[in-house]
Amino acid sequence: MEKLEAVASLGQAELLRPARVRAALAANDRLKLYLSVLQAAHDRAQRGDAPALDLAREFAAAGVDAPWLA
Repeated sequence: MEKLEAVASLGQAELLRPARVRAALAANDRLKLYLSVLQAAHDRAQRGDAPALDLAREFAAAGVDAPWLA
């Protein structure tokens, strides 16, 4: 049994809130990164001379290790 399931089965769902908030914030960071990558790809497709974006900070915030996205 997973920790989350165990806590939920005890009727202590409020104890799960911090973990759920952290997971939601992490998902938001990943979404922002992916949207930034899409926007950069669109700009590059529209204008071949568009400068490459440095998304290192966004990659770090999202905890994504995908060098192919860069």
